[in-house]
Amino acid sequence: MKKNMNLSTEIRLMYSAKANLIANGWKKWIGENKGIVDCDVINMKIKEENEVLNWINADPVRKNKYENILPEIKSFYKTYTPIIKKQTYFYETFHAIELFRFAYQNFIPVMKSCKSENFSANDFLEAKLKLKEKSTGFYTKYHKPIDKEIFVELLYYYFNTLEPEYISEDLKRFINIPKENLATMADEIYENSPFADIVSLNKFIDKASKSDFLKLQKSLLFQMLIPAYDYYYANMNLMISSEDHLDLLYREYVKVIM
Repeated sequence: MKKNMNLSTEIRLMYSAKANLIANGWKKWIGENKGIVDCDVINMKIKEENEVLNWINADPVRKNKYENILPEIKSFYKTYTPIIKKQTYFYETFHAIELFRFAYQNFIPVMKSCKSENFSANDFLEAKLKLKEKSTGFYTKYHKPIDKEIFVELLYYYFNTLEPEYISEDLKRFINIPKENLATMADEIYENSPFADIVSLNKFIDKASKSDFLKLQKSLLFQMLIPAYDYYYANMNLMISSEDHLDLLYREYVKVIM
């Protein structure tokens, strides 16, 4: 990103806030990890839990009431950890690719509407006008070479480091994909599709029928982003319910240590 930002003042201004957001997040994570190591937080937590267990087991009444809290928390993390891992991997890779995010948030709703018999010609025309407006706003704050490079780097990391069982079935064909192949795919998406630039996209929107919008599902761009986003949202309710359950467990744990 930085090397492209240094090419011109326009690009630097366009991406300065985005770059700062990434840098601040990176520094925050480094600082948090350093703090955990420097303050020996893990061993402190182990010591605390052992003391709590000893306190619980020292009294039959407390043992009857609280003995399952820590084992249940530890057991539940075995379920929760895979959920949060695959959700985080998606959010920090697929969702971080600007073109993916733009296409999913703006084109998928129109594509879904095109399947409905109640989606009239006027509705379709209005949707196309809104898409052109959204597209203009997007491309004025977007530098293709940056996003194209991010596409390759992030998806290489996703498909080469995440465990296969955490990847959507429709995307498993990309597991262990080389960067060279991703670069070829990036060329197809960023150079040879309607999303190559604002002129190409507006031309597509102007001329496209409902059928043409539905055919986008067969393009490489949507073959990648649809299963990725669907998999993320399919796991969203499970992640939320898991976090709610953990919150209840920790409330009980806080009662014990208080």
